[in-house]
Amino acid sequence: MPSGATSSTRRSPTRLGPPRPQHGALPGPEAAERDASGRQQAAVRTVHGAIEQYRRLGARWDVARCHRLLCRHDIVTTHRRGRLGYGDQLSPRQQEAARLVVQGRADRDIAESPVLSARTAEHHVARIMRKLNVSSRTDIAVGRTGTAL
Repeated sequence: MPSGATSSTRRSPTRLGPPRPQHGALPGPEAAERDASGRQQAAVRTVHGAIEQYRRLGARWDVARCHRLLCRHDIVTTHRRGRLGYGDQLSPRQQEAARLVVQGRADRDIAESPVLSARTAEHHVARIMRKLNVSSRTDIAVGRTGTAL
């Protein structure tokens, strides 16, 4: 302060912006994270809705553009090409093969019935065993008792 200045001429510090709220008036960082997470989830739902609309319209380029947008923001989406699978359920062909296995038929016999190759019949039997969580062909009949043949 200059030598001639008195305390009354001293400038008080001025604040820029709005006054600061008292402690506890603002939500904490956890609430801010929840709010940001909620907004992100809402945005992701909106983009997924747009993807479904674009799919119905057959707009493949727009579907790809939405997927790129999600990837750019590190949002993981599953994208499968081809037809949808049956998950842990047996497909209709696998159900038919399971019926034939329960009847005691060999892979070669199974291949002749629905007009499959022997190798495809082997694959069906292997997938049936995996999906039913059984270790042998004879266990398929036991594993199938809970489901309709």
